[in-house]
Amino acid sequence: MKQFILLVSLITTTLFSHSVMANGYWGIKAAMVNVDAAAYSSDAINVGIFLGVDVTEIGSSPLAVEVDFNTTLIQGDGSAGPIGFDWGTQTSAVYAALRTGNDDYLKFKLGLHNTKTSVELSGNTSSGSGTGLAYGISFKFSDYEIEYTVLNGEDSNDADISLISLGFHFN
Repeated sequence: MKQFILLVSLITTTLFSHSVMANGYWGIKAAMVNVDAAAYSSDAINVGIFLGVDVTEIGSSPLAVEVDFNTTLIQGDGSAGPIGFDWGTQTSAVYAALRTGNDDYLKFKLGLHNTKTSVELSGNTSSGSGTGLAYGISFKFSDYEIEYTVLNGEDSNDADISLISLGFHFN
């Protein structure tokens, strides 16, 4: 966990350096978040920021390092038997992202995520966190990007989380 936080911090610092931002991109996004478990009956709505920097090209396709941070804005609902609960997530992720171009493109990404899930039940909040594989596909047109991302659970006991997001690029 500490190594993951250090890696995300290092990449974020690098992305904001003046010389790197010439080849970088950033934006904001809103996402519908779904937990693949029967107890989670409605999606949460998250908001976040993404940052990326091109590191090389494979053929004519840019390969970037991308980081993504998001948190719950509107909690989802769930039920544990007759008792209802609210839930939300905070996610940070680091990806290798391959795009088919620079303006309008198709993007494939693969990386690692760290996700903290909080559950509020009868006024008490409990949380757990996990790290795992993350992958996604997106399409960018104009300044908008539509993306589908899967955050795999840490092991077979942990539920997968999927996000469908709409992002806006500022550069």
